[in-house]
Amino acid sequence: MDLSDESAIRRIIRDKKPDLIINPAAYTEVDLAETEKDLAFAINEKAPRIIAEEAKALNIPLIHFSTDFVFDGKKSTPYLETDRPSPISVYGLSKLEGEKSIQKVDGDYLIFRTAWVYSRQGNNFRNTIRQLAKKRPKLNIINDQVGSPTTTTYISLVLKKVIELLFREKEIPFQECKGIYHLTCGGTCSWYDFAEVIIKDLFQHEEGHCTLNPISTKDYTTAATRPKYSVLNNQKLTQVFGLEQREWHDCYQEMK
Repeated sequence: MDLSDESAIRRIIRDKKPDLIINPAAYTEVDLAETEKDLAFAINEKAPRIIAEEAKALNIPLIHFSTDFVFDGKKSTPYLETDRPSPISVYGLSKLEGEKSIQKVDGDYLIFRTAWVYSRQGNNFRNTIRQLAKKRPKLNIINDQVGSPTTTTYISLVLKKVIELLFREKEIPFQECKGIYHLTCGGTCSWYDFAEVIIKDLFQHEEGHCTLNPISTKDYTTAATRPKYSVLNNQKLTQVFGLEQREWHDCYQEMK
């Protein structure tokens, strides 16, 4: 459905009356959001609020996804859910306001903040690097932004287990666990480190060669400012749901 269309959102939820709503959708064009602020806020703030209002009215639990971009990246230790958000881009601010809107409605909700998400399909860092490496002999990659690469497969498996615990096995009452959680793979690396793993894997299976050149953020100008440190602490997820965190290296290999 069109998440910029309020009437469509309300109508479809009322018609379908689902048992659970999962909202992984977002306006994610980080740089374009700097000039398309209204659209970014319509999809990342207004739509989640509307979904939350309809979900609460119909007693439907809501699972919503947010981002590491709600933080400014000035810490040097993993961000906790209790750390104060301080976004440094329109995208980050719009996602934070979406979180706040869902909390204000105060239905049954879980918000999962994730980061550096990639998969074998779609437009993401892994696939972009693989495509460029096949065409260019050298790539400049930022080496001073640090995070935790996270596969969509890992996110999906965690989500499946959480849903089973809440709804099938009913081991945890929803009211006792609702709130914000961080959900990423374990371990950290820079974009340069991640690109090295991608390139090594690529040319183990295909002919070719590409050299990587580390550069700093200041050498790569973008419309939106990115947080330099995007590592999220996942201990709350482990403590509440008993889920063991997987390392990003392992998840990368398993994704193949």
